[in-house]
Amino acid sequence: MMMSVPSATVFARRSLSYLMNGQPELALRDAMQAQVCVPEWPTSFYLQALALSKLGMEKDAQDMLNEGAAFEVKKQSSWRGQSNGRSLMAPNKMSTYSEARGPRAVNGGVTTVPSLTGK
Repeated sequence: MMMSVPSATVFARRSLSYLMNGQPELALRDAMQAQVCVPEWPTSFYLQALALSKLGMEKDAQDMLNEGAAFEVKKQSSWRGQSNGRSLMAPNKMSTYSEARGPRAVNGGVTTVPSLTGK
């Protein structure tokens, strides 16, 4: 008989479902289980932060957000360092994507957002 392995994504999706249905205690439990499955997955920290916030535990929620953001930075910097030691992007110039605003270019600290009119 084969045992199923718990999936972090299943716990995360169920946590989100609990949050959407006003059950932050259950959401927190599942977000914590997602973290057990994948300890450095930022999404599990973000879900915990949201559940903690809904439970009125603002300080703990902020701590979870900070931890998740730290893992996010670590993950992104490890992606940039891959590709056989060479960067895929030019120095001081990288493309990022913001869901709210679309693609943008970052040049030496100056952000340029493409115009919607093409001008």
